[in-house]
This record gives sequence, structure tokens and C-alpha cells, in this order.
Amino acid sequence: MKKIIFCLILFSLNISLAFAISIENVEPDRIYISSDLKEGKVYCNNILCNSKFDYGKIEIDNLWPETEYNFQIVSLSGKKENINCTTTSWQGFYRWTNTSDNTNKGRCTELTFYVEKAEQLSFIGGVFYNIYEVIEGFDKKEFRIFPLVNLNEKGEYPTFEYKDNNKVSETYRKNALSFNTTSLTPSTFYCSEINIKPNEYSIEVKTKSFAFKVNTITTYKFMVNKETGKKEIWFILDGDGLAKMGMFKNPVPRVGTDKGVFILESI
Repeated sequence: MKKIIFCLILFSLNISLAFAISIENVEPDRIYISSDLKEGKVYCNNILCNSKFDYGKIEIDNLWPETEYNFQIVSLSGKKENINCTTTSWQGFYRWTNTSDNTNKGRCTELTFYVEKAEQLSFIGGVFYNIYEVIEGFDKKEFRIFPLVNLNEKGEYPTFEYKDNNKVSETYRKNALSFNTTSLTPSTFYCSEINIKPNEYSIEVKTKSFAFKVNTITTYKFMVNKETGKKEIWFILDGDGLAKMGMFKNPVPRVGTDKGVFILESI
């Protein structure tokens, strides 16, 4: 009789025991959770997310940085476990160095960006950052290249004269000088579209130069290098027609990447 009762107690305990979960690693845009489960569902702030189960390891990506999340892991039998975690930050300095002799007449020998948490806006989905191009002899926050203009909910931005002395025009000139390989000088420009995702920003600029009109698209992709563990910014230049033809290409691209990609590593 005692043996039967003991077995029933063990069986009852086994039913009530939840599976184990723990935080394995935290990055600015993703979290890795260890679990006894081989499969199941993951809810992030009560929303079902497309997570990846890999032999007891759960990867949850596309998260906003510096943000607290609640994760609920649900087994196929309906057991649930909760865990809270805050993503880390992208803030800091990043640099790409041109190790070749092809420097666009000495104008593109290196790129240094400073990334700092921006003032948060209600119409943006989460925490985002200002990106500054650091130029020797100037303060690290002198030239904000993203967002180039102050954001607004309507997404409508003014046209600027290329040679004006305002900060937007000056910043655009200094950045464009590094990558323009033509003799054409823009007359006006404006930001036609700005997009912000948790780990990727983009800006489209329409430029007029005499009779020519060109579009350039600049993308900033934040990621963590799986081999080195270093944070990176993939600075990607693209455009249409003449803009793309006249862009300075990366003379030392990383293996497997396009020449329009400049990879800046955290320093």
C-alpha cells in the first residue's frame, strides 16, 4: 500500500513539474533561450512569434534593442513557462578601414560611425538610434547621417539647396563627397522616404543636378557577427541609373558581399 502511495506521489509530482528554461544569450535584436523542449510555441508579449526550436535552443529575433520582453514558452501538452529579458544596445563606435590604394582620390580611406540612442517617438515602433559620421577635427555628434532630417509622422520633408550652410546640407555634402566619383555637383536634394525597423534603417534621397534627377538609397543593417561576436553595421549604398554608376564601390569587400556594402565593426 505504501509503495502504491509513493508511486502516486511521484507520478503527481512528475505531472506538476514544468520544463526548465533559461536565458542563454542576449543581443540587441535577438534572444536565445535554452529549454528542455524540442518543440512548442513561443509568445512574445502575448503575441505568437515565429521562433526557431533547435534541439532545446530557442532563437527569437527581430526584437527592438534596449527593450524588456516577456516570453512564454508553451509545450505541446499545454504546459507554460514565463521568462523576462531585456535586449542589449547598439550604441557605440563602428569603423571600416580601406586597406587598398583605391580611395576615391583620398576621400574614402575609412568610415567611422557613432551610434547613440535617439529621443523616442510615438510613431516609431520601438527604440532606435541616431547615426553620426565621425570626421577628424569635429565633435563626434557634429554630422548626423541618420536620420538626415528630423523625423515627423507624415513623412514629408523639405527640399534643401546642396550648397546651403544649414546642418542638413553640410552633412549631406560631406558624406556625398566620399562616395561621388563623378564631376557632377547636386543642386538640390530631399528625403523622399525614411524607414526604421528594429535592426535596419533606410533612407531614400532624390537629388537634382542640372537636367539630371537621381535616387540614392542608403541602408544601415545592424547585426552581430556569429564568428567574432562583434557588433557590425552594414552600410549599403544603392541607387538608380547615373547614381549607381557614379558611386564609389568598396575596393576591399568582405568575401561573399557586394561591392556596395561597407561593413563597420564595433571598436
